[in-house]
Amino acid sequence: MLKSEQKRCLFCESTREISKEHVLPKKWQKIFGGDPFERIDEGWRLNAAGIAVWANQNVHARPFSRWVREVCKSCNGGWMSRLEESQAGPLVQDMAKGLERELSARELGHIARWAGKTAIVIEALTQMRRASGQDQRNALRRGETPPRLQVWALPFPQGDSVYYHATGEALIARDGKAFPYFITSIIIFKVHFLIVHYSEGLESTFLHINLVEHLGAPLGNATRAQTWPPPPIERETLPMLRHRKIQYHLMTSTVSGPASTHVQPYPRRQSPS
Repeated sequence: MLKSEQKRCLFCESTREISKEHVLPKKWQKIFGGDPFERIDEGWRLNAAGIAVWANQNVHARPFSRWVREVCKSCNGGWMSRLEESQAGPLVQDMAKGLERELSARELGHIARWAGKTAIVIEALTQMRRASGQDQRNALRRGETPPRLQVWALPFPQGDSVYYHATGEALIARDGKAFPYFITSIIIFKVHFLIVHYSEGLESTFLHINLVEHLGAPLGNATRAQTWPPPPIERETLPMLRHRKIQYHLMTSTVSGPASTHVQPYPRRQSPS
């Protein structure tokens, strides 16, 4: 195989020693169990003609057993391992158990990076049209909050299972070019992480969309400590109902496309014309 054809690391683009990366740390199964879940991930794909089409993917899996072979051993055993084992991992576990604690701004940043990294791995797992860019992955490697990626953590007091769900949307210009964005939910017992990330070209579109009204302030923007769990900003909502609510809000709010290009409405199960 030529070097140009070799698989590259999702995060650093290296072609050396590509390894498995689990969506969620496999060792967490001992804490939270491994009951299977079922979901229908939705999103835009490219068909044989290179046209963006809407497709569904049925998912029946055990949450701690799914993985992608798209991460090099250096990233996997380096910054990603530190993020999961010492920086964000213990905090996420406490949140999932519903433990009350104070989270510093630095800790909230670690949690946001972990959720963002996990959402990008889930995006790779779905094999849908990708919205994440290399600049976002580079920021994660450097320990920074990525551009065009926001993370929320919301309490789910009655949660007792682990599952995740991805919805890949896109704005489609007249020339057929797709500008994708992803809505990802990760539910680990008593915490619901909701992540929105989008591709370059959608900055002006998302600039005027108000998600704070529905979800509160995103973690990556935190400048001071916060108490977990936070007071509810709305009557308690099941994670998947919240996911659909945000999906609908984004679909109806993205009324102008990239560079004021006409945007076709969101077709389902058909090719955009």
